[in-house]
Amino acid sequence: RIHCEAGDEDLFVIADSGHSDADIDSMHNITAGRDAISAEAFLEEGYLDESTIERIVDDINDLTEGLYFYTDFTQDYADFITRHLEDLARALENTLEFDDLAWAVRQFIHVLENVPDDLDPEQAVAVKQLADQVVEDLAGWVNHVLVERDAQDIHYLDAALMAAVKQIAMLLGVQQESPGAPGEGGSDHMGSDDDFLMF
Repeated sequence: RIHCEAGDEDLFVIADSGHSDADIDSMHNITAGRDAISAEAFLEEGYLDESTIERIVDDINDLTEGLYFYTDFTQDYADFITRHLEDLARALENTLEFDDLAWAVRQFIHVLENVPDDLDPEQAVAVKQLADQVVEDLAGWVNHVLVERDAQDIHYLDAALMAAVKQIAMLLGVQQESPGAPGEGGSDHMGSDDDFLMF
């Protein structure tokens, strides 16, 4: 469970994003503004071909298995994650229904590519725990949506992943202005919450 205190959101905007910080706030209500769609129903529409799904599953499996060899948060660890998430990000970006999740994955990559050189040991431990959890949750999403296809809503991870990436970025001190206007490139979610939670 990841928790971000109310008020922290004012400190942070991720670079290269069409989503404003307020958009992330509103997206805490995961399915607001989008109809729930099951994994089975979605994949029956053929938006992702089987070869793409297989490649995503293989990359996620390699990623989760390889994480066991990294005990500390290092640049090699960050590079390992980003390398394996590139295919997932590209596949999601090509599917409109996954635009919010694609944005969160892409920003996770961006954050890990901009780790400060002066990260202290305590921060490194905290960030690694959060990053490991993000990977675990992404692996779970891939399993429930693309493999078992038993997810009742393919959007169930969207808001929680955005909140988790935001917390990692705040811990790392990644703070840049977004060039995009609020809400560009993403869905129009309604609702808000003072806290960010990931279960």
